[in-house]
Amino acid sequence: MTTNVLRSDRTEVDGVLIHALVGGVRTEGCPSVILLPGLSISSRYMAPLAAELAGWAHVAALDFPGFGRSGKPRSVLDIPGLAAATAGWLDATDVRHAILVGNSVGSQVAVDLAARFPDHAAGLVLTGLALGGQRRGPWSQIGRALVDIPREPVALWPMQARDFIAAGPRRVIQTFRLAMSDRIGTQVPNVTAPTLVVEGSHDPLDDPDWNQVLVATLPRGRFAHIAGGTHALPMSRPRELAALIRSFVGDIE
Repeated sequence: MTTNVLRSDRTEVDGVLIHALVGGVRTEGCPSVILLPGLSISSRYMAPLAAELAGWAHVAALDFPGFGRSGKPRSVLDIPGLAAATAGWLDATDVRHAILVGNSVGSQVAVDLAARFPDHAAGLVLTGLALGGQRRGPWSQIGRALVDIPREPVALWPMQARDFIAAGPRRVIQTFRLAMSDRIGTQVPNVTAPTLVVEGSHDPLDDPDWNQVLVATLPRGRFAHIAGGTHALPMSRPRELAALIRSFVGDIE
């Protein structure tokens, strides 16, 4: 399946246009799947996963405010701010009880949103939990990101560079700092929605011990493993991740 099944859409939320790649159709009994990308990267990064899911469910891959083709708010948003903007987008597009699929910073946003706006979350799928309360510091994670480069699809890095330039170094660096200072563990006990933590065995930014702590702390947590999976699972292993999402949704319906 190719990305031509996706269309571009813009919705105003609190005076800022939020861009999304949207596909599939809304079906009675099947929740929408909302894809939340990582630091500085745009919805294009989630397009391979979105295309895999679009034949089964209504799916939308968002550009966070300040990134991709979304508008830029005056201030740089922290994780709660990004979560509130996403909740506003869900309200504006009349999406209820969605499956929130996050990667890296997107996973932090999904947890915060589900904890503070529980009516919006029918379930969470968290991948690439690289920041927000791990034992590793920022320089350690930057080094691990460099190790990850040759493991990822070649197309990812020009995309990452373009998105970094479009957002601007100041916004990216400040968002990174805010994401590092976020403490996802304090919100996890408040997440009542079923949550699947997905770990890639070849993701150097992930912390397997931390993942197990989160799964144990989540009121309805479960765990899945993708052998050979990298940090950029939505782009490097979209078919395997889509299969896990479909199975997860089938189990909780």
